[in-house]
Amino acid sequence: MTKILICFFISLSVIIFLYNNQKRPSHSSNCFLKEPLTFTKLKKCFIDHQSQFLKVEDFLAQLPSSYREKFTLVYHSKSLQAASYENPRVIFFGHGQTELILAYTGNSQSQESQNIEKDSFDKIETIAWNKVNKKFEFYEFHFPSAQNHLKFAVLSEKNPTQCFRCHGQDLRPNWQHYNV
Repeated sequence: MTKILICFFISLSVIIFLYNNQKRPSHSSNCFLKEPLTFTKLKKCFIDHQSQFLKVEDFLAQLPSSYREKFTLVYHSKSLQAASYENPRVIFFGHGQTELILAYTGNSQSQESQNIEKDSFDKIETIAWNKVNKKFEFYEFHFPSAQNHLKFAVLSEKNPTQCFRCHGQDLRPNWQHYNV
């Protein structure tokens, strides 16, 4: 019963967060003019407004509300990002499209698994389907924090080495059962 109540309040908190972030901050523009959200649009927005993104939340606020409405909460994960009932991993997959998947966790203190990187809370992981090459491409958006000492947000190179650890040599999403 306690876990159910915790899940309820966490889900309610995420819904409130998403609702409150539908309004864009006045200092930034809406990078994403319309759906479908693609990695190309995401990358352009990031590069054009890089200095405005000081936290994961700043970047998430730029996502179209229709994209932010489709997500799942993962409470246990073998990934490099932490997940628990108190601080679930959030995976966005948009409305009616699976060409772009975003995942993040907001808890800087969670160290439940030895797999977890110390700075996993200050980044957004992406999986993007490349239609031309017919392959998934992985990227990470890193945001400044006390742990990583970045001065501004940065985008990783395509297919960071650590992605192969969980997603295999032929990078792909992990579709197996998750505790959600």
